[in-house]
Amino acid sequence: MSFRKRIQSQPSLLVIACGFFLTTPSAVVFEMVISTFASVVAFIVGGFVLASDSQLAKDFESDPQLALQEFMVKYPALFIIYEFVNAFIVAAVVEEMVKYFGYRMVVTPDLLPGRSAPSSRNGNDEETAAVGGGSSVKSARSTGAGITVAMVSVALGFACCENLMYIFVYSPPSLGVEISTLLARSLFPVHPLCAAIQSIGVCKRDLEGDKKYGLGRIILPAILLHGSFDFVLMVAAYFMQVNTIKEGTDDDATATPENEDGATEDISEQLPSMLMVFGLVISGYTYYVVQSRAQTRRLIAMDNASALREQNSPLV
Repeated sequence: MSFRKRIQSQPSLLVIACGFFLTTPSAVVFEMVISTFASVVAFIVGGFVLASDSQLAKDFESDPQLALQEFMVKYPALFIIYEFVNAFIVAAVVEEMVKYFGYRMVVTPDLLPGRSAPSSRNGNDEETAAVGGGSSVKSARSTGAGITVAMVSVALGFACCENLMYIFVYSPPSLGVEISTLLARSLFPVHPLCAAIQSIGVCKRDLEGDKKYGLGRIILPAILLHGSFDFVLMVAAYFMQVNTIKEGTDDDATATPENEDGATEDISEQLPSMLMVFGLVISGYTYYVVQSRAQTRRLIAMDNASALREQNSPLV
């Protein structure tokens, strides 16, 4: 079987490849542009702060690194706002939008409502509704499941590429750090979960015919979950850094037997944020399950009503 025919027979490979090769580079470009703009705004705000704090301005002239640490400790609100922008706009909005448009780039006729499908070999009437002429039309329930699978597949490709970037680009060149980074990012499947949540809105718009569901309402729940997840981790990292500065242990130090408790202290400091993001993932999963079950009932009712109309309609 040729490569082209293999791709055509397994469209999920094309969908995942779109998430890996198209959505991730697009997200990186857009994030760089927005992050640069946010950094410029933060730099301007920081300049106003220095203009109003003469002592801190003098410290920047004598020792910029020490003054920056003092700035982090003295003005936490500015850093929290900056992390909020990074979490909800730079990361969540951009990544959820590119995943949505990644799905739109690979949408196939099978994922559109009212498309014909091959007749069921086992006579399963649950998946198809018979229409005149002996052909069959995919049920709304089956089409909705296909939309969810396609959107999650795009997100899996995106997450795979992003994880590789975090391991081999952003993480220090250490096998232990790379493995721990991969495990930490694999334990919280935020990207596939957010894509599944997006599919609820897409099905409401495309299958249930709710025209009130535009792009904003489709991606908003995913943005809230994704942004909250990143925001908790970013703020936790900020406060850990501030705590390190206050303790006077910000400088790199050689590992000694006396400092072996540092790893245990880091874990204890990270535990609250880990529990919070775990709670966010569970909440997001619960939201998806509740919404998905309610939508499945509505789609089944639509299929039953459509089948009843076909039975009562005269043959052409």
